[in-house]
Amino acid sequence: MELRQLKYFAEIAAAGSLREASARLHVAQPALTRHLRALEDELGVQLCARHARGVRLTPAGSRFLDRATSILRQVGDIRSRLSEDIDSPAGMAAIGASGAMGRLLFGAVAEKIARDFPRIALSMVEGGAYTLMAALDARRIDMALMVNPDARAGFTLEPLITEPVYLIGRASDGRLEAGSIGMSALESFPLATFERVSGPRKIFDRAAAEAGIALNIAYEVESLDVIKDFVRRGLAFALLPHSSIVDELQDRSFGAARLERIGITRALVMREELMEHPVSGVVAQIVRDEIGTLIAAGAFGTPAVFGTD
Repeated sequence: MELRQLKYFAEIAAAGSLREASARLHVAQPALTRHLRALEDELGVQLCARHARGVRLTPAGSRFLDRATSILRQVGDIRSRLSEDIDSPAGMAAIGASGAMGRLLFGAVAEKIARDFPRIALSMVEGGAYTLMAALDARRIDMALMVNPDARAGFTLEPLITEPVYLIGRASDGRLEAGSIGMSALESFPLATFERVSGPRKIFDRAAAEAGIALNIAYEVESLDVIKDFVRRGLAFALLPHSSIVDELQDRSFGAARLERIGITRALVMREELMEHPVSGVVAQIVRDEIGTLIAAGAFGTPAVFGTD
């Protein structure tokens, strides 16, 4: 068993596709397949099962991924701590975010790491709150940008920005022309929204309960793009933060009314044990810097100054 086989396997698991992993690793797909089969033969178990859209881990593959990730991180730690050049830490780091935040953040972070810290190997995971917290618990990622995360033992929570939320609908809907709307007025608007486990959905459900109303949930979906498509088709309205609809707000392709007294706070969540780690420290600071750049560029609108309680 070789370290590169563990690295290849971890990348296949993260990508969910041999083709995507091949592109990320710059390794030919047939060679990647041979390494995976050799690893499975050595272990005597099937690690991945193919399906129409790529591959998924078997139960044995999930268990092995935890061990492989731990080994790779330990090797990265050793390399980092033995590095003589403290200004250029070496090792592995993994960060997570929602799909919308990943599209805003990941490219810029990866570009800075590649330019300024070439000895840091970076991986990125997109997912909802449940996926990201499970990845943090399993040590598959070191840090994540999450919406209003709950405090948990062993983790630090660092709020970075609180952004406004909008009720969006078709541009021609006159009910959105007032520019703002209270929570108590939402009952008449059928909504397309994320599932209950998502960070934003928890905020909206709690605020609705406090306002004494029940949200009119017409559709529950997992994809931001699907929610926007439902809005464009006039099937539903949606509650979305500024950063998720920044382009549509600029070109006015949606009607939008700012939700009064409700904001979404995005926080950097990190394991406490990694706070002093040189690689994690560098990556966390770059994430903070890029969020600051996005704030200055208006990606989060006018930052909200109120809480959600």
